[in-house]
Amino acid sequence: MYYKLISGVPHKIVMPIRTENGLYFGNGESVIRAAGYKPMVCESAPVAEGFRAVPFWEETEECITQRWRLVPEHNEEAEEE
Repeated sequence: MYYKLISGVPHKIVMPIRTENGLYFGNGESVIRAAGYKPMVCESAPVAEGFRAVPFWEETEECITQRWRLVPEHNEEAEEE
């Protein structure tokens, strides 16, 4: 699947693609890439006790990669004490 990263958020390819020659409904990689879409590479979320994984995306010339950041879990019981 192809995506475009807009303001740090991946957006799935939308058909048809508007080109200088009109609307394109195919799956030619050169047309899709020319419209700014790239393949998505997803990594497995890490697991660590007391933390939750939050996704973020990095873009290179070749692809968009889903990465993960571990953040402490919010513990409501600890706040009440």
